[in-house]
Amino acid sequence: MVLHSIVPIDTLLMQISLGENSLAVPGSSRLFPLPSGGKVQGKVKDGQFTVERLISTDPRDFLNAKLSPGVCFSLPYYHDVSIT
Repeated sequence: MVLHSIVPIDTLLMQISLGENSLAVPGSSRLFPLPSGGKVQGKVKDGQFTVERLISTDPRDFLNAKLSPGVCFSLPYYHDVSIT
């Protein structure tokens, strides 16, 4: 697998080794799987998901305008629950 990213490799490997659940802090980025096997990263606020980054080895994912950084869409069944 070839990975092209402006993010330092140490940061990427830390995120991978900690797993997706480590990103479940309110206001932080979330990772969602794609059918192609890639992932889309972004922020969730008030049921709206804003794409920040696409992580995929499938070129078709990068050609999909719905996965472009900055695109917002609603998550109809998402509830951001904060544990107090």
